[in-house]
Amino acid sequence: SLRYFNENKLEFAPVSCCSVVIHVCRRISPDIEVFSDKLAAVDYHLFGDIISLIPFGLPENFTPKYHPFVSVCGAASNVDKQNSSFNITAEQYLSANKAYNNQFPVHFVFPDTPRWQNKKPLPGPGKPVVVDGFLTGVERNPDRTVKHFIIDIEKVTFYVIFLPFFLPNSSTTLSSSESDSGASALMFTGFDEVTEQQPAPKKRKITLVTTDDHPTEQPNNRDDDKGEGSSTGGRRRQRQ
Repeated sequence: SLRYFNENKLEFAPVSCCSVVIHVCRRISPDIEVFSDKLAAVDYHLFGDIISLIPFGLPENFTPKYHPFVSVCGAASNVDKQNSSFNITAEQYLSANKAYNNQFPVHFVFPDTPRWQNKKPLPGPGKPVVVDGFLTGVERNPDRTVKHFIIDIEKVTFYVIFLPFFLPNSSTTLSSSESDSGASALMFTGFDEVTEQQPAPKKRKITLVTTDDHPTEQPNNRDDDKGEGSSTGGRRRQRQ
């Protein structure tokens, strides 16, 4: 069951072929009300919001016999090196059942093709990855509800996350201390000590003098200039 916001007022035939990009999740609630119609658990196993839609035309002009292409992002679990498989339980917001914790459980397998003969890029447990592949099957529970959707892997993208301050073995920790007022304050540890910064020296004021400017002459006080200063004439009088 899919929802689409028909912003451009597109007209669809009762049966038509389209290319769609959707956000989906597994059905988790026994009753979901869609446009005042309640859908029983046997009606649909997937709910989704259509993000983009491109009409192709009537089905007699196309052969829509292709598996849906799915992209899933999440942390890997149940990594099985012997069978080259792992699971991801992704979470997704949907407008149809936004009141629920929507999940999309997937069991990923590497298909037996020459592409994956030499090496299969299995992620480690708990590692975040983005996996692209084709939806090829469904694994059900004893009550016929969906346990996992089975996807044949086409591409695996690994995330590299640098979070040293969240790792338990890191020397950088976040601790609480008492401030001067007695309230609890946060204090970071594990960093190099930083010396107290000295105040910057005061900058001298620079006055620009052009050829058109005439500085005011200062009176020459001979009593204050007795052999001191940088005047070369003063030094000559001392030598005489």
